[in-house]
Amino acid sequence: MQPPPRKGNYLKVCKNLHSEQLSKLLAKNQQECDLLEDIRNFTKQRSSIEKSYGEALCKIAANYQNRKIACVPDIRLEDGSDAWNVYSVWRTVLDETEKLGKARLAAVEVFQQNISEDAKVTRQNKIHLAKKFSDQLKVAQGELQTQVQELERAKRNYYEEEHVAHDAREKASAAEERLKRKKGSIFQSIQSLQKNSAKFSAKRDACDEKSAGARNDYLLTLAASNAHQRRYYEVDFERFLRTMECDMYDKVAEYLTLMSRTELLTCSATQSSFNKIKEQATTVTRGYNLRCYLTFYPMLGQNIQYDYEPCEGDSIEIVTVHDDATQTLLEQEGRRCVTTIQKDVKSIREATRKIQKLNVVGKHEYDLPPDIESKLDEQRLVIRRAETSKVKMESKIEVLKEGGVEVEDYAKSLDSDSLGVEAETSLSRSESTLSVREEVEAPPVEYEKEEVESNAVVVSSGPESTATAEYERGDSAQTQDDGRLDPGMWDPMNVDWGDVPVSPLPPVTNGPPEDAGTFPKCTVLYNYTAQNPDELTIVENEELELMGEGDGDGWVQARNYKGEVGYIPQNYIEMEDASAGGVAPTAAPPAATPAPAQEVPTTAPVVETSDAAAISFSSIEYNLEVSQGSVVTLSVIITVITAPVFPSIVHHKWWLGNKNRVKGLQTTLLCIFIIFIPTL
Repeated sequence: MQPPPRKGNYLKVCKNLHSEQLSKLLAKNQQECDLLEDIRNFTKQRSSIEKSYGEALCKIAANYQNRKIACVPDIRLEDGSDAWNVYSVWRTVLDETEKLGKARLAAVEVFQQNISEDAKVTRQNKIHLAKKFSDQLKVAQGELQTQVQELERAKRNYYEEEHVAHDAREKASAAEERLKRKKGSIFQSIQSLQKNSAKFSAKRDACDEKSAGARNDYLLTLAASNAHQRRYYEVDFERFLRTMECDMYDKVAEYLTLMSRTELLTCSATQSSFNKIKEQATTVTRGYNLRCYLTFYPMLGQNIQYDYEPCEGDSIEIVTVHDDATQTLLEQEGRRCVTTIQKDVKSIREATRKIQKLNVVGKHEYDLPPDIESKLDEQRLVIRRAETSKVKMESKIEVLKEGGVEVEDYAKSLDSDSLGVEAETSLSRSESTLSVREEVEAPPVEYEKEEVESNAVVVSSGPESTATAEYERGDSAQTQDDGRLDPGMWDPMNVDWGDVPVSPLPPVTNGPPEDAGTFPKCTVLYNYTAQNPDELTIVENEELELMGEGDGDGWVQARNYKGEVGYIPQNYIEMEDASAGGVAPTAAPPAATPAPAQEVPTTAPVVETSDAAAISFSSIEYNLEVSQGSVVTLSVIITVITAPVFPSIVHHKWWLGNKNRVKGLQTTLLCIFIIFIPTL
């Protein structure tokens, strides 16, 4: 609410008001000019950025479009749905990027022409009109101030005449009152009173006339002044104000609307482009891209398979057995294949355990240290070679089966071996077993003192033919390249196998169960809590079933009454049958992990005939076809005349044995090493 107008001093108040109006009007015009300048500069800088971005998009799209992109055609799917390969989607990305760059450049032109330039012209017009109309406004304000000055003079004249008339009326009234009462002083008569009354009445009439004239003049001047004021504020001042604005608000609204619409159109084009890219990218699959590649490069899908091409007149397409010699050779080949498969499975499991020990699960290869990456690649190479060898051997076994060669029985006889695939593929060896394997795989020099000071109990992993022994010799040669074995140190042809007197044979303590179809029973001697997921928790006096023979690392696989299967320490149990090779109880439970290896000299000696004797136990009947071999039947005890000091390290070798005073080479894979007895 505006304050009521102040009475009096109209001119001073009007001048102050006009001065403030002019200054505020100029300030308003300057603020509007500053806003237009900011909009122009913002649009100019924004246009520069958009131009650089648009040109960069067009340039980068052109650079990659000029590159040679693989021309892999898309193929039509059977269901009629749309699909794109990665190269088509990549071309779409480049094309849409170029379109977006051009859209950005078009938006720049709109910003520069319709906003930046127009805002500059509008600002210049406002500055010019502000200077021009400020002078005209001052003239109009001067005219209004003159009118207010006349009003102020008429008001002052009216006030003066009205005061004089008021005094004259009071004096005339007093004279008339005295004449009516006829009361005067002793020196005045009635005539004198009448004369005074007439005089004051005439003066009163004259003053009233002047006062009425002054009042009328004041009223007329007041009306004119108010009309002039209304004209100034409603017409003149409004015209000056509107003209100085130069339609600035409409233009600013147009600028911002155009800017928003242009940006929305650009964003809409961007959204449309990237929606198209997204829809195409969601259809990218490896299978579809591979089909496109196979269509473009047919040789990638050519799997070469060789067909049997018999000679003319030969219609036989399977393996045939003509005589006993052929039967023997084929059976040996089957056994070699089975043994090789078991070796490959063992190699795969060992390599998998080593990979697990590297702690690379969930990590990318590029995040691994170089040494870990090289070890990982090495183990993967081992797995690949073992899997390839396993597939080849399985194919040979299938061919042998088609030819009627009995391979199944021989494979079933090895089910209880620690290399069984189905029994242990889902289990990972415990840390204690891994430590034993690391010690076993260490150089032989770490075991010399330990083997000389203690007896060795080792279980053979299974039978093997002469061809398998030669295959193992090749493997040992590969191991020698790693620096673990000295070349030729376990070669029986390079060692002087002297005669050694036969020592008394101790009872067998670790033979296989006689009935391969049932699992041997055992009793737990000490409590043991599982430390790893693949181990089994056992309690004292609990009855268990042994699922497989131990492989010399101190751990065996057992099953409890709940059906749970896991590894347990071998020296924590006792076989129910004395012939099963149980371990006698001791005063305190033995340690579940083997003792660490001791440092020993770097060469592993070979036991001569005068130093030691060894006893082995034939676990499988076999008949060697070599001149040095001896016929061995099941469960025959053989005295090893000459053998390596560390039989637990080298399993797949040949020893010179003595059975019933007949000497011959025997393979360690078909025997169980019972005890090693150094001679005194």
